[in-house]
This record gives sequence, structure tokens and C-alpha cells, in this order.
Amino acid sequence: MADGRKSILGPLVGATDQGISSTRFLVFNSKTTELLSHHQAELEQKFPKEGWVEQNPREILQSVYECMECEKLVQLNVDISTLKAMGVSNQREITVTWDKFMEEPLYNTVVEYMDTMCEKLVQLNVDISTLKDMGVSNKRDTTVIWDKFTGEPLYNTVVNEYTDTTSEKLAQLNVDISTLKAMGLSNQKDTTVIWDKFTGDPLYNTLGWLDLCTQSTVELLSKRIPGTNYFVRSKTGLPLSTYFSAVKIHWLLENARKVKKAVEEQKAFFGTVDSWLIWNLTGGISRRIHCTDVTKSSRTMLFNIHSLKWDAELCKLFDVSMHILPDVRSSSEIYGLIKSETLEGVPLFGCLGDQSAALVGQMYFQDGEVKNTYGTGCFLPHNRGPKCVFSEYGLPTTMVYQWGREKPVCYALEGSVAITGAAVHWLKDNLGIMKTTEKIEGLAEEAGTSYGCYFVPALSGLYAPYWGRSESGIICGITQFTNKQHAAFVVLEAECFQNLEILDAMNQDCGNTRTYLQADEATTSNTILMQFQADTLHIPVAKSSMPETISLGATMATGAAEGIGVWSREPDNLLLAINVEWFVGQIKAEESAVRYATWKKAVQKSVGWAGSQTFLTSFSSIICGALLGFFIVSSMVLLIGAKCISRAP
Repeated sequence: MADGRKSILGPLVGATDQGISSTRFLVFNSKTTELLSHHQAELEQKFPKEGWVEQNPREILQSVYECMECEKLVQLNVDISTLKAMGVSNQREITVTWDKFMEEPLYNTVVEYMDTMCEKLVQLNVDISTLKDMGVSNKRDTTVIWDKFTGEPLYNTVVNEYTDTTSEKLAQLNVDISTLKAMGLSNQKDTTVIWDKFTGDPLYNTLGWLDLCTQSTVELLSKRIPGTNYFVRSKTGLPLSTYFSAVKIHWLLENARKVKKAVEEQKAFFGTVDSWLIWNLTGGISRRIHCTDVTKSSRTMLFNIHSLKWDAELCKLFDVSMHILPDVRSSSEIYGLIKSETLEGVPLFGCLGDQSAALVGQMYFQDGEVKNTYGTGCFLPHNRGPKCVFSEYGLPTTMVYQWGREKPVCYALEGSVAITGAAVHWLKDNLGIMKTTEKIEGLAEEAGTSYGCYFVPALSGLYAPYWGRSESGIICGITQFTNKQHAAFVVLEAECFQNLEILDAMNQDCGNTRTYLQADEATTSNTILMQFQADTLHIPVAKSSMPETISLGATMATGAAEGIGVWSREPDNLLLAINVEWFVGQIKAEESAVRYATWKKAVQKSVGWAGSQTFLTSFSSIICGALLGFFIVSSMVLLIGAKCISRAP
């Protein structure tokens, strides 16, 4: 039990890291960069059709509010006013319906799994009374205390180990939460949200950065104007791809009547996830703060990275009305004040795309510095400083930060790999090879080698350096001997090969000057993966002991902002409590080169696969149709001929 005195370990800075699979809130000590507490909530992804990836904007927002909830911290005698920045998370399987004017719930929350089961039983005409037995599974780290006589809960449930750890540690440290001065935000930068600016209601699910519903849209736009890809790239630094927001907006205008009507009536706002969160956290319809930062605007394919403004010609190309676009601000300035019971009045400073935040968290501020973030995909930004450099080898040019409205923009070449950690989840969820993603490390270690098997993880196509639209994932070289251990091995190895391919492209663009690769984020805990990466790159891999570099970067952008000034971005002025674990290659370069070259052959097999299948299907349809037509016409000719002969004298 904490005593009545509250210690000040600060100032403290908080950050929200909003990703495609979860939201996290972390609190750092600005003097030591020590992570004091954290909370995480998982998010649900929706897959309404093959290749489509959507999420509920309200669930994303709720996850942020959940992470901000500090009632237990107050009871533990933690002063919330010491908090400088904030993060958000939510429960992914809970559905809520409420009155948009009264803001009152219309019914209890509906747990998705139970609701789905009941609906399916009804559809199958199954009498629920025939259910003889039922089992329950639950989150093992959730704690509930209730009155055994009345059955009433005595306190809110403690959601999971993250909440408990955060509260306990802050209580043990006797931290005064009142030292929190501001909040920062990092998020998935290419996911699209459109909402009603008068009611605050989302008009459609978010379209995730992995979503492929816009594939036909990209193909049509490419055919509409010759040289479209070059035109777009020259202004934005980006290839014409399903990855970015402009084609998602275009698709919504063509396919979601509600969105189209709201845009025509000038009722709609567009934004990436940060715009949606900032809008709601700062008051929503009562304040209408509609903004983003340069790192997100530069990923929309609507923003001119030379003039640093929304581009009218690009908007016309994609049929996007400019009145739906957010104001563009720097990465480190005040966006507004939080309007929340818990953090009421805390200023929201600092906003970065997730990969930009990771670069900042590694303090890679110099031209030529590169790091790799290992998550759902892999992302390798190559800092180019104030120079807007274009790649000749398939790497997008993007903005990574701007430290104030009057400060220069920093650019980078970014290597984007769509499917890495997501392939591990694919093995678990789709193929059932393992019960948890952590098991892949042991399976791969058991295999020891792939035995000639190769995997191309083009489950959502291939990003850099290909940017094609007709690739499909393939596994080749399998034999009767191939088993799940080999499958685990080749999934991890393919991740490393993709990163090597990106670094090869960077070497051709910028020259090879790096002597090691810095690695960060969640999947770096897989030591087999890190060893594979060192083996394929032939340079050491440095894994940070503090993997939360995205949140740290958002925190640094916030704490160093003008008006806050509790954090320095100068490495000499930082007390970094971060150790590094090194991985060095253990196989011969010749052996690794042979495997990489063979994997590249497999990649070539995957390129054009979907297109060739479509062509074959279409060709088969044409041939079948022609044969059917010939049969009908010839039958009619024979019938008429027979009648004519029968009538002859």
C-alpha cells in the first residue's frame, strides 16, 4: 500500500501507439527514458471478403479511452497530473449501440462470439433448448471481486496483466501522476477513416493498409491516364498502389452510397487513424479539430511532398473533394486539449506515423541511418535528412518528421514489406499449425533447415521493391518429407529474405555504408528470427532491450515540443536506459547466397500468378462460350436443313 505522499518521478510523458492489431498506452520518465507503466488492448480486424481488411472506427476509439482510464491509479494514490503523454486500447470482441445525440447506450454490450453463435444456430433452424452442455473460456489475467451474498461486483474488473502491471508498478514507485504534462500519438499511417463531421459517426469501417478491395480501382486508374504511376510518384514519392489512402477514398465514393452522399453534401471528413482519434479526444463535434501531421499526409497520395500542400491535380485524379481533407501540421506542436474525465485538459502534443516514431525512438536523426521495425509487416526507413531523394529501385519517398511549423521536413526512403508477422498469424489461425504465435520459434529450431522448401509471403501482394498487383503467396519445393516445422522455418526465413531485398535496393540507391542493422518492436523477441536475419544479411543485427521504440518516439516528439520542453532530442543529453543484444551471422556467406538466389526464383514464380490465373479463367470462358455458340448455330442449321429436305417433293 502506497503511503500518503506522492513522489514525482518526472516529468512523465505518455504516448498512445495505435496499431492494426492493438492499441497501447505507455508512460515514460522523461529524465531516464525508463518505461514506468503500460496498458494494451487488442483490436479486431474484419475480413468481409477475400483480401478485404476492415476495422470498426468506434472500437479503435474505445480502445484509446480504455487505456486512458486511470480510476484505479487514483485509488492507488497516483497523481494523474504528472502524466505528460497518453495511449489507448480496447476490447475487440465487444459491440455497443448507443444514441448518437444523448450518448446513452441503447442495450447492453453484445459479445461478438456469443451473438455470432446464436445467429448461426437460428439460421440453421437449431432449437437452442437442445443445448445440453456449455463450456466457458476466458481471459486468464482478468480479475473480478464480488459480494458472495448479493452477487454484486465490488469493483470494475481488472482487464489484464498490462493494467495490473501498470497500476502495481506506479503504486510501488509511489508516482505522482499529476506530473503528466502532455500526450503524444503514433498510429498505423495508411489506414483510412471517413466520418460525419456533424454527428461524429463513422460512415464506413476503416479500410486497413493491407486491404485489397481497391485492386481493381488501381488498375482502372492506371488505364485511364497513361503515365499515371509516374505522375503520382513525381508529386508524392509513392507508387500507385492499394497501400495508400487516395485509392481507398476513391473506392468508398464508388461503392459506399452513404459516403458519397455525405461528401456531396459537405458533411464528411476524411483522415488516417490519427485524425479520427485527435478529432474525438479533443472534443469531437463541439471543437471540430480536424488535422494530421506531415508523416501521415505524405502517405495519402494526395499530398505534394515538394510544396507541402494538398495537391489539386491529385485530388482531381482520384475524384477527392478537398473540403474533406484535414489540416496538415508538424509532428511536434499542440493539437488541442484532451476532453476526457481522466485526462481533462492535458495537451495533445506530438503526432507521428508508426515507422517515423520508431526511427525517432532509435534516435536515428542523421542522413544515412537505417533501422527495421518487425511487426505485422517490416518497415525500413532510410533517413535522408532534408533532401527529397527518389529511389530508382522501388522504394517510396516519405516524410519522417518535422519538429515544428517553421522547421524543415526530414525525408526518408522507406522499404515496406507487407507480410511478415502476419504470416506467423496465418500459420496459427488459418492452417492451425500452432496454438500460439510464440510456438513458431521452437518449431523452426526443431527443423534446423527448410530441406529445399521456400515460401513467398505475397498474401496481400508484394510491396517494395515490386509494387505489383498480381502476386500470390506460394510454397514451393515441398516433398512428402515436409512438415509443420519446415513451414515455420521457411516463414521466418522468407521474412529475412524480404528485408535483405529491401537493403539491396537501398544499397543500389544510396551506397552500402552500414555495418549493422538496428531491430525493434514486438517480434524481435524471437531469437531464431534475429539469428536468421544476421545469417542472411552478413552484418550484425542489434536488438534493443526496450522494444517499444514506436511509443518512445511519440513520447520524445511530445516531450521535446515547444511549450513542453521536458525532453531533449540530442543524444548527448539523454540518459538512455537501453541495452542492445547482438546477433552475428553463423553460416557461410556462400550458403546464404545460394538460398537467397533460389528464393528469388520462387518470387518470380509468384509475380503475375494471379493475373495469369485470371487470364486463363477468362480465356477458358471465351473458348467455352464460343464452342457453345457454335453448337447452337450448327444445331439450328441442321434443323432447318432437315425441314427443308422433308418438304422437298
